This record gives sequence, structure tokens and C-alpha cells, in this order.
Amino acid sequence: MNPGDVAPMVVGLTLIVVTGGVLVLRPLARRLGDYLETLIASRRAEQSLPRDPRLQESLDRLEERLRLVEERQDFTDAMLASGGGRKQLREAGNAGDRSDT
Repeated sequence: MNPGDVAPMVVGLTLIVVTGGVLVLRPLARRLGDYLETLIASRRAEQSLPRDPRLQESLDRLEERLRLVEERQDFTDAMLASGGGRKQLREAGNAGDRSDT
């Protein structure tokens, strides 16, 4: 074998090995990256949840109060939309004004 023929053989063999490695390992690396991103996102989501029971209880009470306010607002809107509620509201407002004095 001629010593001048070794260099082109090494370069060709290196090119084939590197190309094959990229073709085989690239999809594996991509899937590994997707898995790691999903794992990190799930851990962040777990950490962002409130763990203090007092805080959770306060949030539950606030949600209940907000639900009641929404219910009352819907009732008031329905009364005003029907037209019959306006007279009752005026009378209730006038009665409240008299009781303040």
C-alpha cells in the first residue's frame, strides 16, 4: 500500500462514520431533548401550585364570594331588564334613604 493513499482513505472513512453517526444520533437527541423539556415543564408546574393549606383555604373562600357576587349581579341585571324591578328598586332605595335619617 502506498503511503500517499492512506490519507484519502482516512478522510473518506471519517466522513462516512460522521455522516452515519449524525443520521443515527440526531433523532435520538431530538427525542431526548423533547423529553427533558416536558420533564422540566411538569416540575415547574408542580412548583407553582400553592402548597400552603391556609392559602388554598383563602382562595376557596374568595372563589365562593366571587360566585355569590356574580349570582347577585345576574339577578340584578335580570330585574332591571324586566322593567318591573325598577319600581321595586326605587322604592327600596327611597325606604333606605328614609331609614338613614
